[in-house]
Amino acid sequence: MKIKLLLVLVLPLFIQAQPQPKSEFLDEKSNEKLLKMMDQVVGPIFQEINFGLHGQEFYENIDDIPEGTNYNDEYLNELLEKYKKDSLDIYNLNNLGNYFNHFEIEDKAKKYFTEALEHINLKHFEQDSSTYFSFKGSFKFHLDDSTALYDFEKSLKINPQDTIANMGYPMALMKFYSGNEKALEKLRQLIDVLDDYDALNYYFYHALFSSMNQLALLVQEYHTESESSLIKSENFEDFFDFDQIYYDDKRFKSDKYVKSMKAVLNLLLLSIKNMFWILEQEDIFLGFNGTINKNQKKDIKKNIKSLKKLQKKGVLNDYLYNRSMSMAYFNLGDFNTSEIYAKLAIEEFPFEKQSHSFTADPVFDQLFTIYYLNQDIENFKNTMTLKERKTNKESSSALLVNLAYLYFKTKDIEKAVNYSKKALDEDDQNLNALKLLFHIYFLKEMPPIYKLYNDKLYNALNDDEDFLEYVKYMVLTYIFLGDFEQAKEKIDLIIENNVELDFCEQAQELILNNQ
Repeated sequence: MKIKLLLVLVLPLFIQAQPQPKSEFLDEKSNEKLLKMMDQVVGPIFQEINFGLHGQEFYENIDDIPEGTNYNDEYLNELLEKYKKDSLDIYNLNNLGNYFNHFEIEDKAKKYFTEALEHINLKHFEQDSSTYFSFKGSFKFHLDDSTALYDFEKSLKINPQDTIANMGYPMALMKFYSGNEKALEKLRQLIDVLDDYDALNYYFYHALFSSMNQLALLVQEYHTESESSLIKSENFEDFFDFDQIYYDDKRFKSDKYVKSMKAVLNLLLLSIKNMFWILEQEDIFLGFNGTINKNQKKDIKKNIKSLKKLQKKGVLNDYLYNRSMSMAYFNLGDFNTSEIYAKLAIEEFPFEKQSHSFTADPVFDQLFTIYYLNQDIENFKNTMTLKERKTNKESSSALLVNLAYLYFKTKDIEKAVNYSKKALDEDDQNLNALKLLFHIYFLKEMPPIYKLYNDKLYNALNDDEDFLEYVKYMVLTYIFLGDFEQAKEKIDLIIENNVELDFCEQAQELILNNQ
């Protein structure tokens, strides 16, 4: 079952276009302004910060962490051989689905989860109805079927300690009812009746992340005035459900597991609080790197002291300690110290025990972000190679296109093109890679090629937001080519949607100044 929890923050990198061509239809000042606007539409490209957490990270001793499944070719061949002999083996179908889910090959993962759901029968579980319903809920969860909730609820009603349902039900609530108060209330009710503190704590940090996810949804819609003011609110903690943390802290006063989880979750809250700021006439702005205030710095430094005390007492294992310290110093804008701790965390991570949900991805992503912001191409590439070797997975399309943008920013256009194409080999619908290639070939004034990528980009658009971003770039290309009437038509299309009005004003001014 896919149980990884993510809260992803995005960090913008604004790029400068190379080469710098000149439109024959614009004056010099307008040409410079146009190219800058084109850069802003193509960028920013986003580097992820991954705050995924898994219960296994909180083991006091790394050696005690159970071994995860080794998703290698040998394991796949073993599963496929079993499938040939018995295509109705529910456990094997589940393992095949999880294997392809691990590598994010959705079509094959859904194929095996669908087959498992079609053939599941109570007899497969020796009449154990709790396990039957938990597996059924798991298959539905992976197939985006919200009735998975009812199956998990049935399982828990029969056996409140069912492991799969304990993990799957909170995830299903978050997936299908993200930020919904009813979902959080259901989590609280379950917490009150469970005796096993391991399961209980699993639930309470899921409840916290449900609240965090609600904030993430607001941030994604930051352009509306009401949501913007909410995120700017001084009562930032209103977005987070802390009642359960304090409740558990009192209920298990002597439990070190609770203490360590509370400290790490508090750091996550501080990270979110410090990194997201919505400022007037700005996009998402970052609170770290010297712009967080004294009280916020004080909170982070206090948290660092707590982490050090917990580590000295042997409560935090070396991986979680170094990972958390890296995150704390990242908040303070001390990237050098953050990098040191991140590398130590990777050294301590038990890769032989990694699973689909328990990975070192959050630490790798933090290193990628540091190198991305510092335009450190060499370390970015080396870390990609290290991650591939340690995780047995090829680099994602998102990482490849980020590297392409780094090369583009440093004027190595050939490598920017090469890595953009590699990103498309992994995902031929990657909008950022298509936009970059379109942009490069347009600036190189190579119509046959940029028109090809224009068509590919248009066909890859997912929703209205993608379409409007595409229209913005079309406005600028028409202005560059001197087709002001076409540009005006596209501007009117944007205005009809009552968005990007500042952009429209700037584009109209360029046209007016050069007619």
